[in-house]
Amino acid sequence: MIKKIFQIYKEESFKGIKRRLIIRYWLIKFIICKFFKLQFVNSYYGIKLNANYDDATFKFYVTGSYGDDYWKHIEKKLQPFIFLDIGANQGLYTLCASMNKNCIACYSFEPVSRTFSLLKKNVMINNYSTKCHLINKAIANKSGIYDISIKNNHSGVATLHPRNNLISESNNNSIESIEAISHIELDDLIKNNNKVSLIVKID
Repeated sequence: MIKKIFQIYKEESFKGIKRRLIIRYWLIKFIICKFFKLQFVNSYYGIKLNANYDDATFKFYVTGSYGDDYWKHIEKKLQPFIFLDIGANQGLYTLCASMNKNCIACYSFEPVSRTFSLLKKNVMINNYSTKCHLINKAIANKSGIYDISIKNNHSGVATLHPRNNLISESNNNSIESIEAISHIELDDLIKNNNKVSLIVKID
């Protein structure tokens, strides 16, 4: 243990050790919430989330495992902007953008039905429904109906790509038919009358 701590300190300084301690703290909170089967969970990022304990992405949200870099990048935007969250999952960065007073609107795309349902609930419990436009569709080079492969215990690794290994792995995966729109429909959806900056997150 001491050797491992020294190695972390050597490679990442005290900041790396502090980061791991913070994640451990939130991991303990996650375990407690799961044990008591709490319906709503406060997260490292300061947002409230609907419980989804068996999903790895939800666990990463709660414990702060995605880190702070992109969160702070959005949080520190000082000029008016519109946020496009393509592959919004359960709404981590949708909510981050919405919390910024300079965010005029947020357009969030999530094609998987169950994940989209959690996105809607998370936006609602954090009181950002008026700012967020939630679209249950994917963005592709051509509009139409596609099959998406979903890892049942990790919503963050869903993929449309037919050659992705997830497609061929049948264990603990499922396939869902989803709707996708092209850049033409996307342009029609985004209302940017004031010509403010667009921030686009594609996952």
